[in-house]
Amino acid sequence: GFVFFLTSSKVQEPNKMSETIEGYKVLGKIKISDLNIEQYILDSTESKALDNGVGKIENGGSINNYGNFCIAGHNQEEVFENLEVDDKIILVDKDMEETTYKVTKITEVEPDNLECLLQDENKIELTLITCKNGATTRLIVKAEEENSLLNNETINDTEDTNTINTEVEEDI
Repeated sequence: GFVFFLTSSKVQEPNKMSETIEGYKVLGKIKISDLNIEQYILDSTESKALDNGVGKIENGGSINNYGNFCIAGHNQEEVFENLEVDDKIILVDKDMEETTYKVTKITEVEPDNLECLLQDENKIELTLITCKNGATTRLIVKAEEENSLLNNETINDTEDTNTINTEVEEDI
């Protein structure tokens, strides 16, 4: 345990992130404390890149920005299957800025279903894609930036209440 601690503290020098890993450009880091995961986000989904972290999918948005930031990773020991709705995922960009996302939806799809990659410029969204069942299906984890999610929930709650009240009045 002690050696690992020394190693990990060295990686996390304040205000500094590796530029490249194994020749792949580093875009940031993903941290999921509940699952004890901290991996680099690399600008590639080649097999060798995914051996060293998670990879940004081509045309998959940009980190901590409006749109859908899509990343793929190996599901070692099926660790991502332990994620649950409302779990928190932190993305750290190159400037060491942390943005917290909240898992909103977890689904399983066929490998050729690419609907999860669609861009929505009104949201700050994260999509994590990984293999499941020996790569026969894909596990899709959707998350949204926490603060924007809170604002949306407040608005939605108000709308729901109005709708319910209206329906009740009409029934009377």
